[in-house]
Amino acid sequence: MSKREKIILAIMFFTVIWGGVMLFGDSGHRRSSESASSGNSSSKEKQLIANLASQLSKQTPSKIEEYMVKSAGDAWTKDPFLSPAKGLQSDKPNKIAKSEKQSSPKAGNWLYSGYLEVSGERLAIINGQEYEEGESLYPVGYYLNRIHKNHVTIGIVGKESTITLPLTEP
Repeated sequence: MSKREKIILAIMFFTVIWGGVMLFGDSGHRRSSESASSGNSSSKEKQLIANLASQLSKQTPSKIEEYMVKSAGDAWTKDPFLSPAKGLQSDKPNKIAKSEKQSSPKAGNWLYSGYLEVSGERLAIINGQEYEEGESLYPVGYYLNRIHKNHVTIGIVGKESTITLPLTEP
């Protein structure tokens, strides 16, 4: 064993001994002082809890707080992340708006409006929805073949031909 290893083992040995003394040594003195003070602290804690409970029961929510609680589950009429000039295109909840967008385009009536790359995953925004490579598009029989920054290629199921859609920025 090298000198360095002996020094490390000696430090570890003394640390373990010191920890044992701190944990088990002189524990009777601590326990007796803790038990004597625990009677006072528990009554103080009970009194504090009783005071807090009585103060909370006296308080009533304001009209603003009641409104916030009531409207928390409602659908949003405007998106807080959009600028006020743009607003939302649909006041309906997202699920309904997405299903309407899916059913509206016909073959060849797609709009490639955005490109996202997050952690190596590429997403294309077509007709307001996010798609990954290989996902099927509406109408049935079309799929997203490749995603590039400036265009996407749409494949036709069962055929080798593809359709190229350029990026259209609003």
